[in-house]
Amino acid sequence: MITNMYFVQVPLMGAKSGDERMRPFDMSKMTNVGDMIDLFKTQMQGQMRDGKTFMVPVYWGYDTAIFRTDKIPEDDPATKSWAILYDDRYAGRVALRDDAYQCIMTAALALGHKEPTTMPLSDLNEVKKFLISKKKNFRALWTKFGEAVNLISSGEVALMYGWMPMRAALLREGIPVASARPKEGLLFWTHAAFIPKDSSKAALAMEVANTMLSEEYSVALTNASNYGPISSKAMASYSPADQKRLGLDVTDGKTALLPEFWPDEMSAWIEAWAAFKSA
Repeated sequence: MITNMYFVQVPLMGAKSGDERMRPFDMSKMTNVGDMIDLFKTQMQGQMRDGKTFMVPVYWGYDTAIFRTDKIPEDDPATKSWAILYDDRYAGRVALRDDAYQCIMTAALALGHKEPTTMPLSDLNEVKKFLISKKKNFRALWTKFGEAVNLISSGEVALMYGWMPMRAALLREGIPVASARPKEGLLFWTHAAFIPKDSSKAALAMEVANTMLSEEYSVALTNASNYGPISSKAMASYSPADQKRLGLDVTDGKTALLPEFWPDEMSAWIEAWAAFKSA
């Protein structure tokens, strides 16, 4: 199975040795692990217990603010912060995703909260009030990929919360867009393969996961989806210019990345988002 590593790590690993809901990988059969980008080798170490590896990263991506460069200059300092989504200069020309997690994360980061997922309820209430105060700025709350892309391509909005493939789709249409690089960190995720403890196909699952780490698969996945490759050989097949154009140039340690961990108070986040929408 494959899922967001950060969201499921705690429930799948369990509190202690023996509580794991996964079976470990036989790393002697994972022959492509050595070619992984260093960032993901480090991440994989965090999925180990008692010398056993339980999750293996297979592809990655991030969310950020996507903006039209014919409306907002790329060198505008505002593009270096999540606060751009809440900048009154763009009132009526901003689209957010209709999603409690992502919008509360970005609003909290814009307000200066370093680790929003662990903030107390008092801070969450502050973020909720901030979102409500900015509600007039938002032209739309998108729910579908095509809807979001059309909001930018039509010129209805100048910037939005968006995904890597959205930027790529817009560039293919000839729409002048770029991705913000917030100093607070891109909302970064890694999808990892794992094998359920009761799986009867463990050997096949490991073979599939190892294939997903290969140069050939990584290149094919990135070309098809515009999500990031795990293989360093696959990454090297893209020129520096193409890495920048596709937004792949973020894994070298020079770009701030903020892992998408699950909030301590997710139910309260959902309630806060509902309050914002009904305000």
